[in-house]
Amino acid sequence: MPIILQSKTQIMSSSEDGYFDRIFISLKREYEKDEFVADLVNRLKKKDIEIGMLKSEVDHLEDDKEARQIAKSEALKDNMYVSQKAENKKMKKEIKNLRETISSLIAKSLQLKDNQ
Repeated sequence: MPIILQSKTQIMSSSEDGYFDRIFISLKREYEKDEFVADLVNRLKKKDIEIGMLKSEVDHLEDDKEARQIAKSEALKDNMYVSQKAENKKMKKEIKNLRETISSLIAKSLQLKDNQ
C-alpha cells in the first residue's frame, strides 16, 4: 500500500531587478512503505547523532563552568590570604606601638612613685 506524501521544492529565479522571485511547486509522489520507513530511520539516526553532539557540548560547558568556579574560588582565597597578611602586618605594628606606649607609661608611673 503506497503512502502519499507531498514535498515542497523551492525554485529560485532571478528577475531583472536583482531580486529573487520565489515559486513553490508542490510535487506529489507515491512513496513505498519501505522507502518511507528507511527515510524515517535515517532521520532518527541523524537526530540521535545531533543529540549526542549537543549532550557532549553541554558536558564540556559544565566542566568548563566548574573549572572556572574552582579557579575563581582559588583566586578569592589568594586575595583573602594577601589581605589577611597585610592586616596581620598592620596589627603587629600596632601591637609594637602599644607595647612601647605601655613601657613608657610604666616608666612614668615608676618615676612618679619615686618622686613621692
